[in-house]
Amino acid sequence: MPELPEVQTTIDGLIKENIIDDPILDSLVDHSNMISPFSIEEFRKIVNGNSIKKIFRKGKYIFFELQDAWHLIIHLRMSGKFVKGDSFALEKHEHAAFKFSNGSILKFHDPRKFGKITLTKEVEKTLAKIGMDALDPNLTYEWFKKTIATKKKPLKALLLDQSFVSGIGNIYADEIIFDCKLHPLTPAYLLKDDKIKDLHKSIKKIISEAVVHRGTSLGTGLSNFKSFHDLGTHQNYLAIYGRNKESCKRCGEKIFKQVVCQRGTYTCPKCQPLPTDHGL
Repeated sequence: MPELPEVQTTIDGLIKENIIDDPILDSLVDHSNMISPFSIEEFRKIVNGNSIKKIFRKGKYIFFELQDAWHLIIHLRMSGKFVKGDSFALEKHEHAAFKFSNGSILKFHDPRKFGKITLTKEVEKTLAKIGMDALDPNLTYEWFKKTIATKKKPLKALLLDQSFVSGIGNIYADEIIFDCKLHPLTPAYLLKDDKIKDLHKSIKKIISEAVVHRGTSLGTGLSNFKSFHDLGTHQNYLAIYGRNKESCKRCGEKIFKQVVCQRGTYTCPKCQPLPTDHGL
């Protein structure tokens, strides 16, 4: 968390601030580890006076395309978010700030300090390491079927693998697997064509719906997802995630929680039986 829908919601909020092509008058960063390998002085020298030409996303990464081939790459990690600032000074949990000529002040707020800002001219190297975006039109059924046939990981692990399909995290992986009635421990390469088609369709469906609902906010704490102080609403539509011991909305069976890939994973034993043979 945040996953693709939350990252896209963040980008939508950034664009509404009318910062595209507006010069960055000044920038602040509170520690150089966040912007490695540059020092704070080097970072400010490049960013100050520059302007954002374009904001785009691949998977969970946000890209600010600047002038002169520079890019800022932002990964929100566990608790990162952008907020509007009333003052330019960094306050508690704020680790970077950008002041624009239109008067806007945007700050990077991250209570857990896992977020990362990378300044680079080698953006293609980063893009190449990220798997095909879950909402990329090129993620066709034909590509998906051909690629998944070589994957021996269980489904949950595969969906969390950002070098395979990017943008899916723990919450949406559970929702996707439940939607197509598969067990999270099912080896991916054993799926028959109809189930591959179901899985492909569920990825597109679940992620698209979550984008429409502006992401998932599971609480109101500082580490919970917000986009410019607004909570997402997709938590109101979750079918299985977080519903341990509750009745399945589809069959009425009790949902149970287990650990898969070191992540809390929610499963319906009736809708998602663990396969005992290769007859998937």
